[in-house]
Amino acid sequence: GDWGLAVQKPSRMWLAVGLVVLAGPRRRLTSDYVRPSASAFIESQLMPVNHQCALQPCSGQVHVTLGGPHEAMVMFASATDATPSVVEYGYDAKHHDRVAYGEMTSYSQLMSFNPDMVTPPIGLPTATEAELLKIINTSSWAKGSASYDNPKELSARFGLQSYKNPQAYYGSPTLHHVSLSPLRPGQRVYYRVANDDRVHSFVMPAASEAPPAQPAGGAPAGDGARAPFTLGLCADVGQTPASNASMQALLAARPDVVLLAGDLSYADGYYPRWDSFGQLFEPLSAEVPVLTCPGNHEEGSSEAYVSYNSRWRMCAKQSGSSDNTYWSRELGSVHVIALNSYAPTEPGSQQHTWLVEALARVDRARTPWLAVMMHAPFYCSNSGHVEETRLMRRDMERVLYEAGVDLVLNGHVHAYERTFGTFDMKPDECGPVYLNLGDGGNREGAYVPWLVPQPEWSAYRESSFGVGLLQLLNATHARYEWRRHSCQGSSDPSNVNFEQPCESVSRQGTRDNGQLLGVDEVVLVKPTPAQCANRWRSGARPAAAVAFPAEESGSTAAQLRGAFADEMRAMSARLRVGAAAEGALAVFVGVSLVVNCGLAFILLRHRRLRAFSAAGRLPGYGASKEGPPHVQLHESDSGLERAQGGGNF
Repeated sequence: GDWGLAVQKPSRMWLAVGLVVLAGPRRRLTSDYVRPSASAFIESQLMPVNHQCALQPCSGQVHVTLGGPHEAMVMFASATDATPSVVEYGYDAKHHDRVAYGEMTSYSQLMSFNPDMVTPPIGLPTATEAELLKIINTSSWAKGSASYDNPKELSARFGLQSYKNPQAYYGSPTLHHVSLSPLRPGQRVYYRVANDDRVHSFVMPAASEAPPAQPAGGAPAGDGARAPFTLGLCADVGQTPASNASMQALLAARPDVVLLAGDLSYADGYYPRWDSFGQLFEPLSAEVPVLTCPGNHEEGSSEAYVSYNSRWRMCAKQSGSSDNTYWSRELGSVHVIALNSYAPTEPGSQQHTWLVEALARVDRARTPWLAVMMHAPFYCSNSGHVEETRLMRRDMERVLYEAGVDLVLNGHVHAYERTFGTFDMKPDECGPVYLNLGDGGNREGAYVPWLVPQPEWSAYRESSFGVGLLQLLNATHARYEWRRHSCQGSSDPSNVNFEQPCESVSRQGTRDNGQLLGVDEVVLVKPTPAQCANRWRSGARPAAAVAFPAEESGSTAAQLRGAFADEMRAMSARLRVGAAAEGALAVFVGVSLVVNCGLAFILLRHRRLRAFSAAGRLPGYGASKEGPPHVQLHESDSGLERAQGGGNF
C-alpha cells in the first residue's frame, strides 16, 4: 500500500510570483509604478525558473495533455513571439528525429484582487497590501484625468479593478500549442521545446482496444487480459507547500495519466499566478500527461475561462465538443468524460446534448470502465458547498446512472470523501462511486466540520490534504487508495502541518471530525451484468433527467419542494392541454394550406395548358418536331410577361 514516498516538511516556501519588467526610456507622463518581482514574504530565488537555454529568458511552463488516440499536445510559454512554436521529439533520449510545428497565442485581461492574496488561510501571501495599493494608485501620472486614483486602504478595493487604470492590466507571455502525432502507445517520448535545452519525456498511454478472445470456458473477456492502467487523481491544487506536496506525491507514483478535477492555479483574477502555477506544476506536467476540467476558480473572479482555455487545451474537438471545458477520451481501459459544472446542463443545452452523444460512443469491449470528471460534487457531507449542484444533478444524474458510470471524480469541497455506489441520495450498488478530491492543498485551506450524522452513502471522509491513485487491474477489479500528506494548522508561517499523524484545525479553532486515518484503501469490484446491467452497457442513450432528490417528508425544504413539484405538474398538465390544442390547430392549418396550394397549382396548370395548346406549342397539340420553344417569365411594368426563347420546355 506504500507509494514509496516520504513527504518531508519544507523548511521554506519555494514559490514566488515572478514578473518580467522591460526597462526603457521614460517619458514625462509615464507612471513610476514598477510591478514587484516578488512579494516581500516570498523568497524568489527558490522559484524553479528555467535558465537552460541559449537566449534568456528561457521557455518554460511546459506541460503535456492528450488529443486524439495517437496524439499528445505540448504547451509551453516564452517571453516573446520571436520564439517559434516548435517541438523536437523522438523515441531516443539523445536523438530527436521528428519536428512538430504548432501555433501561438497571447491575451490580456484586467486584474482582480482577492483578500486571500494578502491573508491566506494557508500558504504565504501572494502580495502585500502596499504592493496592491501601488498598482491601484495612479496619482503620480493621472492628475486631471479620469484615471486618477489614490486609495489609502485596500479593504474596499478588492474585486475587479478599474478599466481606466492601465497598471491593472495583465499581459500573458506567448503561449505555444504543438501537436505530436502519430505516437506509439506505450512508448516513452523524449521532447524539447524551442529555446529550452532541457529534455523532457513522457509515456504515451496504452491504446484502448478489445482484449484477445478467450478460449471456451476461460475467463470473461477482458478479465486479466489487460495491463493495469493507473490514474493519479487530484483537484483544487493551488500554490502552497501542501500543493507542492500533492504534486510530489503524484510524480513519485508515476501514473499513466493525471486527472485534475478543476481549480488549478487559484489566480482568482491576479493572472501572474497562472505563470507561477505553470512553473510550479512543470516538474509533474512535463513528465506525465495531465487532463483537466474547469472549476469555479477558472470561471469566477473575472477569469471567465480566458486563462484556462488559453493555457490548458483539452481534446474537445477530437471528441466532438465545441467547448474546451467538456470533452471525452479513451485512456487504456477507461473512458473518461469531463463536464463543466459552470455551464448550462438542462436537456437541450449544448453540454447535455453532447453528453448523451458521448455516452452513445462508449464501447465496453474497449473500455470496460467509465468515469466522469466534473468539479462540483453531486454528493458531499461536508459543511462547505452544500448541494450547489442540485440542478445539475436533476439534469444529469439519471443520465449517468443509466449509462452505467462507474466513478465520478470531483473537487470543489476542500476535503476528501469517498461514497459507496450511490444514486438518488441512497446507496445503490449499480450507481457510481463518487470521489471528492478537493484536498489538493490550495490557499483557502481545509473545510471543517463534517455534517452529522454521516449519511449512509458516505464511506470515508477526512478534512486534510492528499491525492488519490486508481489502478485499473482488469475489466472488473480496480485498486484505489487515497493518502494524506499534511493538514491545516501549524506554527509554521504557511500554517501547513506535515507531521504524522495530524488533524486539520480551522482559523476559528474548529477541528476535523472525520475519520482521520490518513489513508483510505479499497478494492473496487464491478457488479456482474446480472446484478447491474447498466454497468456493462455500451452505446447508451439514457433518459434526460431525474427529479429533485428525495428528502424527509416532514422537512420544510421537502414541503416547499413538494409544493413546487405540484405546481410544476399542474403547469405541465396545462401545457399539455394547450399543446394538444395548438397541435390540432396546426394540423388543420397545414392541411388547409396543402389543399389550397394543390387547387391553385391545378388551376394555373390548366390555364397554361390551354394557352400553349391554342398556340400549338405543346407536344401532341400541333407542336413542331423540334419541340416547343423555351418559355421564360420576366418582370415588366405591366407585370409578368411571357418571352419566347430557344431550347426545350
